[in-house]
Amino acid sequence: MTTSQQLNNAEISALKENLSNEARVLYLLYFCQEYAPKSQKVTVKNQQIMALLNGKQNTITRGRQITSLLIELKDYGLISTDEPIDRSKTMNNQSVSLPLKTNVTTKEYFCLWARWRPDVNDIEQLSELVGLIDATYTEEEIGEFIAYWLTRNEIQLTSFQWTQKLVTYLKQRRLRKPKHHEDAKRGHQYATPESALHVDDNVKSLIAKYNK
Repeated sequence: MTTSQQLNNAEISALKENLSNEARVLYLLYFCQEYAPKSQKVTVKNQQIMALLNGKQNTITRGRQITSLLIELKDYGLISTDEPIDRSKTMNNQSVSLPLKTNVTTKEYFCLWARWRPDVNDIEQLSELVGLIDATYTEEEIGEFIAYWLTRNEIQLTSFQWTQKLVTYLKQRRLRKPKHHEDAKRGHQYATPESALHVDDNVKSLIAKYNK
C-alpha cells in the first residue's frame, strides 16, 4: 500500500470487529487499493471483486453475495453509500465512500476518562453509517462503557475512534432482548424511552475513583 492507502487506527479497529474474512479482504484488497483521495469515491465492479475474492474455488458467484459483503462493511462504518443498500439487488457500478479514511480529524490519542463524552456530530454520523436507529444513550450505558475501558490504560485512541467503539457497543445492546417491559422495539433493535438512568453503585464508585 502507498502512504495514502495505509490503514489508520479507526480502520484497524473496525476490521477487528465481527466481520467475515471475505468482507475484510474486499475492504483491504479492493477498496483500499482503488481508493482515490481526490474523488473520495470507489466504484463497485462485481467482476473484479469476484476475481479477487475467489481462490481455488468460486465461492462468490452472484452480485447479491457481494451486496451482502458491502452491507457488512457498511454496518461497521467502513463504507458509506448515498442510498440504503438493498440486499436483493446488485451494487455493480455503484459508488461508495470510505468514511474512516476521510473523517478522522484529530490525531490526539488518549485513554478514556470518567467524564468523557462523544462528539455529537460524530455519534450521529457513525450511528447512521452502522444503522443504529436510536443514537441517544443513557447514563447507565455510557457509565458501563467508560467503566469497562477505564482500567485499560494500554488502549489509546482518538476521540473519533472511541465514539466508534461506543456506537458499536450501543448497537449490540439494542439487539439484545430488553430487560424492561417498557422498552420499545424499533425494527430489530430495542430502545429505552427514558433519556437517563441511574448508574449502579459499582460504576459510580469506579468513576469516582478515577475522578480524584
